[in-house]
Amino acid sequence: MKGGEATAGDRPPLDATSGAARMSDMDPQRPDNHPDDPRQGADSPERVDQATPPIPVARPASRPAEPNAAPARPSAERHAPPTHPTGEPPVPVARPADEVASYAARPPVRPDRWWAPRPMSGGQALGDILLIVAVLIVPQVASALVQASIRSTPEPLSPGMVVLVNAIQWALVAGVAIYVTYRSGQPLSSIGLRRVNMVREAGTAVLAVLIIYAALITSAIAVAVLSGASTETMTGPTREITSLLGTPSIWTMIGIAATAGIFEEIVFRGFILTRLRVLAGGWPTAILIGSVLFAVPHVWQGVWAMVLVLPVSIILSVVFVWRRSLVPVIFAHFLFNFLQLLMMRALLESPQMQEMLGGGA
Repeated sequence: MKGGEATAGDRPPLDATSGAARMSDMDPQRPDNHPDDPRQGADSPERVDQATPPIPVARPASRPAEPNAAPARPSAERHAPPTHPTGEPPVPVARPADEVASYAARPPVRPDRWWAPRPMSGGQALGDILLIVAVLIVPQVASALVQASIRSTPEPLSPGMVVLVNAIQWALVAGVAIYVTYRSGQPLSSIGLRRVNMVREAGTAVLAVLIIYAALITSAIAVAVLSGASTETMTGPTREITSLLGTPSIWTMIGIAATAGIFEEIVFRGFILTRLRVLAGGWPTAILIGSVLFAVPHVWQGVWAMVLVLPVSIILSVVFVWRRSLVPVIFAHFLFNFLQLLMMRALLESPQMQEMLGGGA
């Protein structure tokens, strides 16, 4: 050592532990480090003197792995976006602008008005009723005009064809009613087409049929006593049905009952009655007017049949409003019509009824 300065021979050699110090000394941002400075060479005394040994940092001991623990996922896998079960990422689907605009422009829904959750004006309700009436009447009027122009008596149809033509006509009217409901923006539940408990509604239908028969018997006795109707008048509906169908078979009775139970209820209770509620502003008036309209198509059975149909229609309408569903009234209408036809068939086979209808002595 000379003059208090250490020479190159007096310096200890650098080992591998001083690598960190060398890397820190190579930082060009430091004022004493510059790549063009000749003093920064590997053997420069200034570099060795200014080097600072690294400070050892103790690492925390890692926790022992649990025997049943799942292996840790890599960081990239932990932060990866969710994928589809098939392994492919979900593809976002953009909704068209016009669909978004039309959906946003829909009027608000009012759950308290289940018969018309979306706004419906009186003019729209009246137009719907007139449309259904036109679809119901125009084919019959056209058929009558064609037969009158031919001036010949057409051959009577077989009972099976009568049932088929009647079912097609009512199915067409019911289809128009469902389509108009859908196009007007009203849900199908507004006309009673919704999911229900079938067992409970079947029980409601049986109860409704019992009430209908009680009201029917009471009405028949009251009308017969007050009007003095004869036996011939009271058996008028039976004679009309017999002249058209004869003694109906079981399948004919099922077809007639099913057609009336399904399609007539969709048209009169589900569609027309709910529109009348919008026009009348209350259920009592709507039920009364709707029952009168329901009795009109039964005019071919005679005036007596129209009178007896009124209490039946009123009871079915009350059940529909009470349950807010077509299921119980369809069951009740089908069961009532089938039982009526079944009793009529049994009476037709008795000698007393045949004599009453003119078939006996």
